[in-house]
Amino acid sequence: MLQAIQATREVIFDLSPPQLNEIGLYAATADWMDEEVETKHGIKARLTGDDRVYNLDDNMRVLLFRSIRELLMNVVKHARANCVDVNIQETAKDLEITVRDDGKGFHYNPKMMRLKSSGIGLFSIQERMSDMGGTFEIQSAPVRGSKAILSLPLTN
Repeated sequence: MLQAIQATREVIFDLSPPQLNEIGLYAATADWMDEEVETKHGIKARLTGDDRVYNLDDNMRVLLFRSIRELLMNVVKHARANCVDVNIQETAKDLEITVRDDGKGFHYNPKMMRLKSSGIGLFSIQERMSDMGGTFEIQSAPVRGSKAILSLPLTN
């Protein structure tokens, strides 16, 4: 019973860590990258951009954090990367997040994104970003690594 309770707490924490609301998207992402990507998986992880708290509602903040986490876990599981860079910055009207790795890359076909069987994680990010009025773009080619760009309008 204690193991089930602990596992439930870990899942809840992973879905929406408390520090996400306390210290913001940038700082929560930095903590997660350090702990999960660098320490557990040995991939050099660098976060750059605007280290501040953004004007995001709770749903947007959680959506972006989960999407970043999903993209980073894809790097861990599939890319065979040595390094991954995440950049979070505000543009004129959007919050733009770029996740770039130096891994093996892959043949990317945007039409395949529409098929759930091509990768439920990427399909899910695409759908969630679209539902929130944002965009999701992937640039990748074999032996050239991958770049994913999340863009979401900021609330005023």
